Amino acid sequence: MPGTAVSSQPLAADPDAGTAERLRAVVARLVRRSAPTRAGAALTPAAASVLAGAIHRGPIRLSELANAEGMNPTMLSRLVNDLERAGLVTRQVDPSDRRAALVEATAAGERLHGQIRAERGRIFSLALTRLSAPEREAITDGLGALEALADQLGQPAGLGPAGLGPAGLGPAGLGPAGHRLAALRSTRNLRAWRP
Repeated sequence: MPGTAVSSQPLAADPDAGTAERLRAVVARLVRRSAPTRAGAALTPAAASVLAGAIHRGPIRLSELANAEGMNPTMLSRLVNDLERAGLVTRQVDPSDRRAALVEATAAGERLHGQIRAERGRIFSLALTRLSAPEREAITDGLGALEALADQLGQPAGLGPAGLGPAGLGPAGLGPAGHRLAALRSTRNLRAWRP
């Protein structure tokens, strides 16, 4: 609903609101602290995510990739243009529907994605070695539940498009402007990467 403020406070009736907020904060910290990599220094987190999406789902239609990434299709198209100029993805006409475009990662894009994943893997491996055995075991035991939670967050029922924010409100419940703001943030600092 336009003009409706969305509270950032947990619902009082939710007995797990404190757990949900703590989990959200921890996940955000993990993402922020593991996202910067030497290999992916030229990519914003959104660009790296779009590249990964093109690798794991490609060749994929722009509209499907936008839905999977929870991005406005126009903003996703701009990001794909930047990735294409950097030689990391290609965009081609969909042979089954010439009005649609397919995005696919190039060999250089796949190499870069592999380097980013390997570097992030090393970051997590090193951090895990610094934890106690019971802490590592607790993390291992909780991975299945975290994977189930990630799957639930990806479901649109009650969570809005692509699981982002309250139904129809876009990222963080910001409405259409939220999609534009999120996409602007994702494209603003993309620097050209050359293989």
